[in-house]
Amino acid sequence: MAIYSITEIMSQEHTSLQFILNKVNMLKELNAVLQQVLEPNLARQCQIANINNDTLVIVSKNAAIATTLRFKVPDLLPQFQQHPVLKNIQHISCKVAS
Repeated sequence: MAIYSITEIMSQEHTSLQFILNKVNMLKELNAVLQQVLEPNLARQCQIANINNDTLVIVSKNAAIATTLRFKVPDLLPQFQQHPVLKNIQHISCKVAS
């Protein structure tokens, strides 16, 4: 069994690890956008968890925050669509973290 250095593994474009790292970096970038779009007290209580097709998934710490986000979706959607990665987003799903 061959032993590879982390540098060798990371240089391969199509590895599972590379896919995961790319997804993590994208989510970090999108969460920075979320922090800019939301009021600070609300932004501290939620984060972007995923993008599924045309749906942005945001998780919140509790149901009250998720409900607040749901009411803000009509205002948030156009703001998120200005970001290149989120330009095709048509829906925002607000969930409570478990």
